[in-house]
Amino acid sequence: MNQLRFRTRLVLILSLFAIVPALVLTLLWGGTVSTALPFVTGRPAWDSVAASGEKAIAAARQSALTPSQRRAIDAHERELRTSVEQARRYSFLAARTVRVIAIAGILALLVLTGAASRVAGHLSRQLSRPLDELVRWTELIGHGESLPPPPERMIVSSGPRKNGEGGTTIEVTTSRVRGAPEFETLRRSMREMVSELEHGRRQAVEAERLHAFRESARRVAHEIKNPLTPIRFAL
Repeated sequence: MNQLRFRTRLVLILSLFAIVPALVLTLLWGGTVSTALPFVTGRPAWDSVAASGEKAIAAARQSALTPSQRRAIDAHERELRTSVEQARRYSFLAARTVRVIAIAGILALLVLTGAASRVAGHLSRQLSRPLDELVRWTELIGHGESLPPPPERMIVSSGPRKNGEGGTTIEVTTSRVRGAPEFETLRRSMREMVSELEHGRRQAVEAERLHAFRESARRVAHEIKNPLTPIRFAL
Protein backbone atom coordinates (compact mmCIF):
# COMPACT_ATOMS: atom_id res chain seq x y z
CA MET A 1 0.00 0.00 0.00
CA ASN A 2 1.44 3.33 -1.03
CA GLN A 3 2.04 5.89 1.66
CA LEU A 4 -0.38 8.78 1.86
CA ARG A 5 0.76 12.12 0.57
CA PHE A 6 2.00 14.68 3.04
CA ARG A 7 -1.01 16.93 2.44
CA THR A 8 -3.44 14.03 2.95
CA ARG A 9 -1.78 13.06 6.22
CA LEU A 10 -1.80 16.68 7.33
CA VAL A 11 -5.50 17.05 6.52
CA LEU A 12 -6.32 13.89 8.46
CA ILE A 13 -4.32 14.98 11.49
CA LEU A 14 -5.80 18.48 11.57
CA SER A 15 -9.30 17.13 11.01
CA LEU A 16 -8.93 14.63 13.84
CA PHE A 17 -7.68 17.32 16.20
CA ALA A 18 -10.74 19.43 15.33
CA ILE A 19 -13.46 16.80 14.90
CA VAL A 20 -12.72 14.42 17.78
CA PRO A 21 -13.03 17.08 20.54
CA ALA A 22 -16.19 18.46 18.90
CA LEU A 23 -17.66 14.95 18.69
CA VAL A 24 -16.84 14.17 22.32
CA LEU A 25 -18.26 17.49 23.56
CA THR A 26 -21.43 17.07 21.49
CA LEU A 27 -22.01 13.55 22.78
CA LEU A 28 -21.39 14.62 26.38
CA TRP A 29 -23.72 17.59 26.02
CA GLY A 30 -26.50 15.56 24.41
CA GLY A 31 -26.14 12.73 26.91
CA THR A 32 -26.15 15.08 29.90
CA VAL A 33 -29.22 16.98 28.73
CA SER A 34 -31.16 13.85 27.76
CA THR A 35 -30.37 12.29 31.14
CA ALA A 36 -31.08 15.37 33.25
CA LEU A 37 -34.36 16.49 31.66
CA PRO A 38 -36.45 13.50 32.85
CA PHE A 39 -35.32 14.16 36.43
CA VAL A 40 -36.14 17.86 36.15
CA THR A 41 -39.74 17.21 35.11
CA GLY A 42 -40.56 15.34 38.35
CA ARG A 43 -43.51 13.49 36.82
CA PRO A 44 -43.15 10.32 38.96
CA ALA A 45 -43.16 12.43 42.11
CA TRP A 46 -46.23 14.37 40.99
CA ASP A 47 -48.04 11.14 40.11
CA SER A 48 -47.32 9.83 43.59
CA VAL A 49 -48.50 13.09 45.15
CA ALA A 50 -51.67 13.01 43.04
CA ALA A 51 -52.49 9.44 44.08
CA SER A 52 -51.97 10.12 47.78
CA GLY A 53 -53.80 13.44 47.53
CA GLU A 54 -56.85 11.86 45.91
CA LYS A 55 -56.99 9.28 48.70
CA ALA A 56 -56.71 11.98 51.34
CA ILE A 57 -59.40 14.10 49.69
CA ALA A 58 -61.73 11.10 49.36
CA ALA A 59 -61.22 10.25 53.05
CA ALA A 60 -61.82 13.86 54.07
CA ARG A 61 -65.07 14.09 52.14
CA GLN A 62 -66.50 11.08 53.97
CA SER A 63 -66.43 13.00 57.22
CA ALA A 64 -68.76 15.79 58.25
CA LEU A 65 -67.41 19.05 56.85
CA THR A 66 -68.53 22.60 56.96
CA PRO A 67 -69.21 24.44 53.69
CA SER A 68 -65.95 26.39 54.02
CA GLN A 69 -63.98 23.19 54.56
CA ARG A 70 -65.58 21.61 51.48
CA ARG A 71 -64.68 24.69 49.42
CA ALA A 72 -61.09 24.47 50.67
CA ILE A 73 -60.90 20.77 49.77
CA ASP A 74 -62.35 21.46 46.31
CA ALA A 75 -59.82 24.26 45.74
CA HIS A 76 -56.98 22.01 46.88
CA GLU A 77 -58.18 19.27 44.52
CA ARG A 78 -58.25 21.70 41.60
CA GLU A 79 -54.75 22.95 42.38
CA LEU A 80 -53.50 19.39 42.66
CA ARG A 81 -55.00 18.40 39.30
CA THR A 82 -53.59 21.55 37.66
CA SER A 83 -50.10 20.83 39.01
CA VAL A 84 -50.24 17.21 37.87
CA GLU A 85 -51.43 18.28 34.41
CA GLN A 86 -48.60 20.81 34.10
CA ALA A 87 -46.07 18.19 35.19
CA ARG A 88 -47.37 15.80 32.52
CA ARG A 89 -47.20 18.51 29.86
CA TYR A 90 -43.66 19.41 30.88
CA SER A 91 -42.68 15.74 30.78
CA PHE A 92 -44.17 15.45 27.27
CA LEU A 93 -42.26 18.54 26.11
CA ALA A 94 -39.06 17.29 27.76
CA ALA A 95 -39.29 14.00 25.86
CA ARG A 96 -39.67 15.91 22.60
CA THR A 97 -36.92 18.33 23.61
CA VAL A 98 -34.45 15.46 23.96
CA ARG A 99 -35.04 14.57 20.30
CA VAL A 100 -34.68 18.20 19.24
CA ILE A 101 -31.45 18.49 21.21
CA ALA A 102 -30.12 15.30 19.63
CA ILE A 103 -30.92 16.59 16.13
CA ALA A 104 -29.41 20.00 16.96
CA GLY A 105 -26.28 18.28 18.26
CA ILE A 106 -25.94 16.25 15.07
CA LEU A 107 -26.40 19.37 12.94
CA ALA A 108 -23.87 21.28 15.03
CA LEU A 109 -21.43 18.39 14.68
CA LEU A 110 -21.90 18.39 10.91
CA VAL A 111 -21.32 22.14 10.76
CA LEU A 112 -18.22 21.86 12.93
CA THR A 113 -16.98 18.97 10.81
CA GLY A 114 -17.44 20.96 7.60
CA ALA A 115 -15.76 24.03 9.06
CA ALA A 116 -12.90 21.94 10.44
CA SER A 117 -12.44 20.25 7.07
CA ARG A 118 -12.30 23.60 5.29
CA VAL A 119 -9.81 25.00 7.79
CA ALA A 120 -7.72 21.82 7.69
CA GLY A 121 -7.69 21.87 3.89
CA HIS A 122 -6.64 25.52 3.83
CA LEU A 123 -3.88 24.97 6.39
CA SER A 124 -2.67 21.85 4.61
CA ARG A 125 -2.43 23.74 1.32
CA GLN A 126 -0.56 26.58 3.01
CA LEU A 127 1.94 24.08 4.43
CA SER A 128 2.16 21.27 1.88
CA ARG A 129 2.52 23.29 -1.32
CA PRO A 130 5.55 25.32 -0.19
CA LEU A 131 7.12 22.19 1.30
CA ASP A 132 6.58 20.25 -1.92
CA GLU A 133 8.13 23.14 -3.83
CA LEU A 134 11.17 23.17 -1.53
CA VAL A 135 11.52 19.39 -1.89
CA ARG A 136 11.54 19.78 -5.68
CA TRP A 137 14.14 22.51 -5.34
CA THR A 138 16.41 20.21 -3.33
CA GLU A 139 16.08 17.59 -6.09
CA LEU A 140 17.00 20.20 -8.70
CA ILE A 141 19.99 21.28 -6.63
CA GLY A 142 21.06 17.65 -6.24
CA HIS A 143 20.95 17.17 -10.02
CA GLY A 144 22.79 20.43 -10.62
CA GLU A 145 19.85 22.03 -12.40
CA SER A 146 18.79 25.64 -12.08
CA LEU A 147 15.93 26.73 -9.87
CA PRO A 148 12.73 28.24 -11.24
CA PRO A 149 12.86 31.99 -11.79
CA PRO A 150 11.74 34.18 -8.89
CA PRO A 151 8.18 35.50 -8.92
CA GLU A 152 7.49 38.52 -11.05
CA ARG A 153 6.88 41.87 -9.43
CA MET A 154 4.16 44.10 -10.80
CA ILE A 155 3.76 47.76 -9.95
CA VAL A 156 0.15 48.87 -9.68
CA SER A 157 -0.37 52.62 -9.62
CA SER A 158 -3.57 54.57 -9.35
CA GLY A 159 -4.30 57.72 -11.29
CA PRO A 160 -4.18 61.24 -9.87
CA ARG A 161 -6.86 62.24 -7.42
CA LYS A 162 -9.47 64.90 -7.97
CA ASN A 163 -7.59 67.40 -5.83
CA GLY A 164 -4.55 67.07 -8.07
CA GLU A 165 -2.47 64.97 -5.71
CA GLY A 166 -0.52 62.03 -7.06
CA GLY A 167 -1.83 58.52 -6.89
CA THR A 168 -0.48 55.64 -4.88
CA THR A 169 1.94 53.03 -6.17
CA ILE A 170 1.81 49.47 -4.89
CA GLU A 171 4.32 46.74 -5.67
CA VAL A 172 2.69 43.34 -5.97
CA THR A 173 4.51 40.02 -6.09
CA THR A 174 2.79 37.27 -8.06
CA SER A 175 3.54 33.71 -7.09
CA ARG A 176 1.78 30.46 -7.91
CA VAL A 177 2.79 28.87 -4.61
CA ARG A 178 1.73 30.68 -1.49
CA GLY A 179 2.52 30.07 2.11
CA ALA A 180 3.69 31.64 5.31
CA PRO A 181 6.35 34.38 5.14
CA GLU A 182 8.86 31.93 6.62
CA PHE A 183 8.70 29.88 3.42
CA GLU A 184 9.66 32.93 1.40
CA THR A 185 12.68 33.31 3.69
CA LEU A 186 13.57 29.67 2.99
CA ARG A 187 13.23 30.22 -0.75
CA ARG A 188 15.48 33.25 -0.58
CA SER A 189 18.04 31.34 1.48
CA MET A 190 18.01 28.43 -0.97
CA ARG A 191 18.51 30.78 -3.91
CA GLU A 192 21.45 32.37 -2.10
CA MET A 193 22.84 28.91 -1.35
CA VAL A 194 22.52 27.93 -5.01
CA SER A 195 24.31 31.14 -6.03
CA GLU A 196 27.11 30.39 -3.58
CA LEU A 197 27.35 26.80 -4.82
CA GLU A 198 27.50 28.01 -8.41
CA HIS A 199 30.18 30.54 -7.48
CA GLY A 200 32.16 27.85 -5.67
CA ARG A 201 31.74 25.49 -8.62
CA ARG A 202 33.08 28.14 -10.99
CA GLN A 203 36.01 28.80 -8.68
CA ALA A 204 36.72 25.07 -8.53
CA VAL A 205 36.62 24.85 -12.33
CA GLU A 206 38.96 27.84 -12.63
CA ALA A 207 41.32 26.36 -10.05
CA GLU A 208 41.32 23.03 -11.88
CA ARG A 209 41.94 24.81 -15.16
CA LEU A 210 44.86 26.78 -13.69
CA HIS A 211 46.27 23.59 -12.27
CA ALA A 212 46.00 21.97 -15.69
CA PHE A 213 47.75 24.97 -17.30
CA ARG A 214 50.55 24.81 -14.74
CA GLU A 215 50.96 21.10 -15.28
CA SER A 216 51.08 21.62 -19.05
CA ALA A 217 53.62 24.44 -18.68
CA ARG A 218 55.77 22.29 -16.41
CA ARG A 219 55.72 19.46 -18.93
CA VAL A 220 56.56 21.81 -21.80
CA ALA A 221 59.41 23.30 -19.80
CA HIS A 222 60.67 19.83 -19.01
CA GLU A 223 60.49 18.83 -22.67
CA ILE A 224 62.38 21.96 -23.69
CA LYS A 225 64.95 21.48 -20.95
CA ASN A 226 65.85 17.92 -21.94
CA PRO A 227 67.37 18.71 -25.42
CA LEU A 228 69.09 21.84 -24.11
CA THR A 229 71.01 19.99 -21.40
CA PRO A 230 73.59 18.20 -23.71
CA ILE A 231 74.01 21.40 -25.76
CA ARG A 232 74.87 23.32 -22.60
CA PHE A 233 77.43 20.69 -21.54
CA ALA A 234 78.93 20.67 -25.03
CA LEU A 235 79.50 24.39 -24.87
